[in-house]
Amino acid sequence: MGGLWTGEEWTVAVVPFLAGFAIGAFTVYLLLLPDHLQRRRLQAEIDRLNAELKAYREQVYQHFRRTSDLFQGLTSSYRAIYEHMAGGVRSLCSAESPAPALELPERGLLGGAEGLGGEGEGPSADAPRKGSTPFG
Repeated sequence: MGGLWTGEEWTVAVVPFLAGFAIGAFTVYLLLLPDHLQRRRLQAEIDRLNAELKAYREQVYQHFRRTSDLFQGLTSSYRAIYEHMAGGVRSLCSAESPAPALELPERGLLGGAEGLGGEGEGPSADAPRKGSTPFG
């Protein structure tokens, strides 16, 4: 016999190795399969919840956008009523009894600090203080 293995010797050495490798790989696959399936289920749940959150945020945005539009319309309607009434007073009342005019400052849409507690906001010096009325 020479130094090389014959075909039968290779078969006897390699077949058990390949069988052991296949059994080991199949065992690892079976052990890791539940973790893989659980990860897929959790990822699907995360994706579903993210889609729900995105839809909810869009609904909230649309709701407040519509609310803003409605308040702008309401403000315009009140201004139109006031201007109509003021015009009626000017045209229908006599010059001897002038009606007091209401000064309406022109305000932007929550723009600067003046609308959010800046100068000129808050209780004035001549405003009634808490406790100065029988109910306060």
